[in-house]
Amino acid sequence: MATSGAGDHGQGQGQGHGRFASSLTARYSDWVLETLDELPGSFLLTDPALPGHPIVYASRGLAALTGYAPRDVLGRNARLFQGAATDRATVAGVREAVRAHRPHQAAILNYRRDGAPHWVLLHLAPLFHARDGTLLHFLAVQVPIAPAAVARGATCHTTGHLLAACRDEASRVAEDFPCATHAGKVFVDMDKRVCCCRAGDRGTTCT
Repeated sequence: MATSGAGDHGQGQGQGHGRFASSLTARYSDWVLETLDELPGSFLLTDPALPGHPIVYASRGLAALTGYAPRDVLGRNARLFQGAATDRATVAGVREAVRAHRPHQAAILNYRRDGAPHWVLLHLAPLFHARDGTLLHFLAVQVPIAPAAVARGATCHTTGHLLAACRDEASRVAEDFPCATHAGKVFVDMDKRVCCCRAGDRGTTCT
């Protein structure tokens, strides 16, 4: 399983992948990448304006969760985390949210670099320019879910805590994007409607 040290992370995100780093630095202040490196949690940023909608930033927490070092995922589409048993309907829901530029949440079966399957609660949020409303990036936050919890169906209480964790993480990330709208706010309405969400055998969606 791949690991990522401090030097490895900096090189993978910056010097080694300047084109993807410029997706951030061309739109935000120069200190954004450095600040993002200090944030905990598992999250990534994608750029829908680039061909293939590639990942342009991956957190240290994502490396710990998936086994992929930042240099291994930059420039690739987030579908690399999917596998044979990933529910196609859940994936279709995520794609539709991307096309519609709207937030989305789903429980999804992903795969680590070593091939091991693992469940995550995925929260997707579009980042818009605060002045003209232009779509800049998508923020995707992943929170691990115990397989047993997915199998028995997530309760409102459990899902609510996961939502709160994702919303807090999104808020921390978005605070470092001064020209973008606050991503954490997009989860507020989701949190209000969390009791409408039910976890099935394969996935949970609530949009």
